[in-house]
Amino acid sequence: MEEFWTLFGAGTAVTVLVGLCITVLSLVFTFGIIFFVFRMVRNRNQNIMNLRATGLDGTAEILALQDTGMLVNNNPRVQLKMMVTPQDGEAYEVDTAMIVSMLQIPQVQPGNVVAVKIDPNDPNKVVFA
Repeated sequence: MEEFWTLFGAGTAVTVLVGLCITVLSLVFTFGIIFFVFRMVRNRNQNIMNLRATGLDGTAEILALQDTGMLVNNNPRVQLKMMVTPQDGEAYEVDTAMIVSMLQIPQVQPGNVVAVKIDPNDPNKVVFA
């Protein structure tokens, strides 16, 4: 690398400065991405917790379960088709993808009915109660 910069008449100080700048920019970029990912995950988890606390009660019959092939902390992300029935409303169908604990897999088989919380602002957002 030194040879490259000496072609332009630059000395060792410039080479060190360029290397330092590249290192600092790389670190800033890397930590920026890590911060963004953690913030996104934290916000998603916070939204789920808020929905569990403030969502409308209901039930959902599992109509279909399909593995997406993705694992998060060894828990599968699945595509679910559910018939959601709010406590005070008519049933409607929802397609959603969610991460399901390995311990919950027997509960989310087609034909089973599970308790859910429904987002009052967006009835298509449903989480297990």
